[in-house]
Amino acid sequence: LGWDAGAIGTAEWSGVYLADVLRVAGLDTNNPKVVHIQFVGADADPKSGETYGASIPVEAAIASNKDVLLAFEMNGAPLSR
Repeated sequence: LGWDAGAIGTAEWSGVYLADVLRVAGLDTNNPKVVHIQFVGADADPKSGETYGASIPVEAAIASNKDVLLAFEMNGAPLSR
């Protein structure tokens, strides 16, 4: 997906902190094999059919000073997908 010069926008998001979800799911933060948290989108590139994905370092996902949010609403409305 080519963004060329990039994209920008603003919104008010609602959701849950990723760190809370990972803690409840039982993530072992002491396991040296856990280095990234992988995300795969529910949608796909219309041309290639490839799903969108990314990862972040586990330290960023669980840090108390980071606000990594699993969003379910934008501007008070549920996300459509």
